[in-house]
Amino acid sequence: MKKGTIILISFLLGLVIVGGYVIYDQNKVNTNLNATNEELIERLDILTESNNNMQRLNAQYVAKLESSSAVISELKAELQTNKKLVEELLANADVSEETINNLQANIDTLNQLINDKDLNINSLQEIIANNEVVISSLNNRIDELVAELNASNELYKKLIAGTITTITAEDLEGLTEIRPYAFYGCAKLVTVELPNTIISIGGSAFYNCKNLRNITCSNSLKYIYSYAFFRCTSLININLPTTLLRIEEGAFTDCDSLTSITLPNKLTKLGQNAFSGCGKLNEINIPKSLTEIEVSVFANTAISEILIPNTIIEIQSNAFAGSQLSSINFELNSKITTIGRSAFYKTKLKEISIPEGVTKIWDSVLSDCNELVSVVLPSTITAFGVNAIWNCENLKDITIYALEPPYLQGGMISLNVEKIYTLNESVESYKVADGWSFYADRIFAIEEIEEEIA
Repeated sequence: MKKGTIILISFLLGLVIVGGYVIYDQNKVNTNLNATNEELIERLDILTESNNNMQRLNAQYVAKLESSSAVISELKAELQTNKKLVEELLANADVSEETINNLQANIDTLNQLINDKDLNINSLQEIIANNEVVISSLNNRIDELVAELNASNELYKKLIAGTITTITAEDLEGLTEIRPYAFYGCAKLVTVELPNTIISIGGSAFYNCKNLRNITCSNSLKYIYSYAFFRCTSLININLPTTLLRIEEGAFTDCDSLTSITLPNKLTKLGQNAFSGCGKLNEINIPKSLTEIEVSVFANTAISEILIPNTIIEIQSNAFAGSQLSSINFELNSKITTIGRSAFYKTKLKEISIPEGVTKIWDSVLSDCNELVSVVLPSTITAFGVNAIWNCENLKDITIYALEPPYLQGGMISLNVEKIYTLNESVESYKVADGWSFYADRIFAIEEIEEEIA
């Protein structure tokens, strides 16, 4: 064999070997991204859920602490006012001893209240501090397990080290899923482009990627699993493809920078807390493919207006609680039968007309809606829950089409409501019914509304 031929064959063999190594190396990255450890993921799911619950609970304690602190400040200011008044009155010989004693009794009561609140504050502070230790410990353990799970995930290592800030479609070539926890806590990740082969994004895949701003989804994406983008606080843009079928629990919770999102028409599942805590989210649609609005799904968002399509059967507890919702409209021929506890608690609603088919106004559904002026209730209403329409300081009128007075007890409807309108033939039965008799002088026939308008 000629020398030149030998050299050529050797060169070609070398290319095959090198080329084979390159192909193998690319597949190695993808294989590592695909590789999973079900037992480890299950342990991480349990820890992550516990950690999320602990943080939610601690946030409630912090809110209570702030509230208690504000009350203490008010009590102390009142105490000082009372003490000053006693001093002034003591200098006035015309004031009776009884008056002084009464004021002193007020001071003793205020002192006791302040002492009790101080004890309460100290207890809350201790609980919060203990919880923070637990949360920190859970975070550390989760980080350890994630690192173990991603030990051979080269992209994860580069992102954690900060040597790259972008994931490209080429990086994920050939993959059909982003497995759970694949990029958990990659704080330096900024941009993600998914190839069109990706069908699902696993649970907590991009959890707490706090600098992730943009993600281009695959045109084949069908599933976004629990907490996939939890606390991606810089996320401003994500295009959800028309192929998407499910968004699971907490998928976009606390994505503080997200302002608008379009839900595709094939979506059949929008899990609880999916967008809760997205404080700037002010524009979203509810597709007709959904049949329920799940627990806390839009709680504490900036959504101000929403149309409820006639495919929705149930609005679950806290669905819009604490949001900026000021206007809600139910599509004609609404099939809704249930509005859960605190569904519209502390929203900005000004008026609401509950559709026919709803049988009960559950606990705190419209509680603390301070801008609420008018409520219209259907003929199907049979009962009110505790604090159903309570502490609505500007409530002017409630119109109710139920022929028989629904079950009602004290503490269910705001005491300050000015007028309650019902059917002409039902006025007298409402005036003497349990609970309703308290409002007897404010109960009028619906026809009187029409006369006022005329």
